[in-house]
Amino acid sequence: MTQDKPTFAQTLREEMKRGGWTHARLAQESGVSQASISGILSGHYRATLKTACQLAEVFRRTAIDMGFDATAKPERAAPRTAPTSRLISGALEAERQKEIAALRVTIAEIDRIKEKSRG
Repeated sequence: MTQDKPTFAQTLREEMKRGGWTHARLAQESGVSQASISGILSGHYRATLKTACQLAEVFRRTAIDMGFDATAKPERAAPRTAPTSRLISGALEAERQKEIAALRVTIAEIDRIKEKSRG
């Protein structure tokens, strides 16, 4: 199947390139998160109408004019492990390491008290 009209993601990418926009700047100006912008541009996620409108407005265009299609599917499958899951996993591991360190300190203090009471 051929596609006559560029997708919203393709048009967004072209607009960003034309204006020298970074993900960070577009996120700040549009109110859409960098993660959402990245997901849309990579084809992993399809923009909602609200998101498409927010992004299009930055370029003084409409979402429809930029190729938004509410019936379109994402171009690619979403990643198996969402970045948020990795962040949570990392935070949990850091918390676990802190707890282990605290237990080691507590055990060392107990041992010190035991030694003192023996002496």
